[in-house]
Amino acid sequence: MSSTPADPDHRAHPDAVVEWFDSHCHLQTEYLAGDQGKEPDQPGAHAEPHASRLAGAIARASEAGVTRMVCVGTDAATSAEAVELARAMARADSVATAEGIQMWATIGLHPHDAINGVLTLDSILAAELPDPRGGSATDKSSTIVVGIGECGLDYHYDHSPRDVQRAAFAAQIELALGHRLTLVVHTREAWDDTIDILAATGVGLAPGIFFGPGSEGYLRACVCRAPDVLSEAMGRLGPALS
Repeated sequence: MSSTPADPDHRAHPDAVVEWFDSHCHLQTEYLAGDQGKEPDQPGAHAEPHASRLAGAIARASEAGVTRMVCVGTDAATSAEAVELARAMARADSVATAEGIQMWATIGLHPHDAINGVLTLDSILAAELPDPRGGSATDKSSTIVVGIGECGLDYHYDHSPRDVQRAAFAAQIELALGHRLTLVVHTREAWDDTIDILAATGVGLAPGIFFGPGSEGYLRACVCRAPDVLSEAMGRLGPALS
């Protein structure tokens, strides 16, 4: 989560000293969770949006000074839910609007779910993003989708075969490049392959690369492996890395 200087004309909470931009959240799971914390596919749960739980999460974020949020997708279903939630929160009568919070979404396939195939994202991508081959530009002032991901490599759990993870990651890098969108990366125990694939695709041309909070590189590399990992990453990927 990153911070921005407080803007007196756009502040979520009057007591907030700093405005926070929550650049990686999965609020759709809060929004769509069933009664008593059950997920929609659990017995006795209800799949409809849980308005009171969502309102509580938004209120706590506002009280902490959050003014902007990006709801991150991890497969076709959660990406569609993230887009649905962000669009709902953009309405004038939404709890987010009432709290002064803006929200966007990303579309992506997490390495755990890479076995499902990037093609499963086609329908949501077609619905939300223009075909880059058609030469039409996205209206940035009204767009909901601002990134591709959460995608990458996870060699710790290996829920999907590693070759499948690498192929899905490369395909989503190409999507980010084609649509000129930020890439949201998850990497765990796969730093070398992650940097190799990013460098090989020319991802330095993308608007940005964000390593999500689930990534090994998010904190551990910054603190413990900084001279080696970050120097190589910056040298090979350039200023797009964040």
